[in-house]
Amino acid sequence: MFVPVMFGGFADLQRQILTHFVMIAEIWGSYNENRT
Repeated sequence: MFVPVMFGGFADLQRQILTHFVMIAEIWGSYNENRT
């Protein structure tokens, strides 16, 4: 699954996943606040 070419953008991929995770966490938190 890992291709040598992918290692060049691995840092960008990790940063993208981290950014998406933070956004989802914020949306999930506000969603739970609205429910309660």
